[in-house]
Amino acid sequence: MKRQAVRPTAGDQVRIEVGSIPAHAATNIAQVVFEAIHRDFEDPAVQADYKRWKAEREATR
Repeated sequence: MKRQAVRPTAGDQVRIEVGSIPAHAATNIAQVVFEAIHRDFEDPAVQADYKRWKAEREATR
């Protein structure tokens, strides 16, 4: 089956059939996302935002 990329327009919902993603592609996606999060979390401003969010969350529990 040939798949065609479709560009969504503003306001359209994008549905991804996660089960159709091959394991090797899912692993690659996860690695890229993890590396981006890790890199961003090295920023002191991001760490401060996270600590503030965490404190607010724990205060509401």
